[in-house]
Amino acid sequence: MKHLIIPILALNTFAILWHPQNEKMCDYIQVVDTLYLPLQDTTPLTECNVLSFIKECGIEHPNVVYAQMVAETNHLKSEICKESNNLFGFKVEPSNRYENTYHIKGIKNRSHLVFPSWKYSVMHYKEFQDVNYKGGNYYDFLERQGYAEDGGYIKLLKSIR
Repeated sequence: MKHLIIPILALNTFAILWHPQNEKMCDYIQVVDTLYLPLQDTTPLTECNVLSFIKECGIEHPNVVYAQMVAETNHLKSEICKESNNLFGFKVEPSNRYENTYHIKGIKNRSHLVFPSWKYSVMHYKEFQDVNYKGGNYYDFLERQGYAEDGGYIKLLKSIR
């Protein structure tokens, strides 16, 4: 069985896999470089799976990013997490913390981005990081980006293991 993969240029853009024998088409999305994710991904949302996927995507400082997920979702229990698959509190409107990052237009839940699955939220974080993080102390980076509205955010992240 051979598949034709059409390369894509940006996250949240569809690539088509075509099976020439039966001409069935399945939508996939490119995560990072050659990592593709089915649109109908059914991987369970668990803290272990999130950490594994953070690492698989090549996100820098995975333990800090994992701590952000825990803080933002209250251990995957928040309504925004459950309703919107949004693990990092990403909002629809551009802000200085991810103004250059791809945004999903018109899809929101209480001003937060809505993702087809939790993995898309992780992919969005990867793009946020690739566009905005240029090295150095990651906690300082998060503060410069204005990531958290709470002044004790960095202290909270450092306490999460």
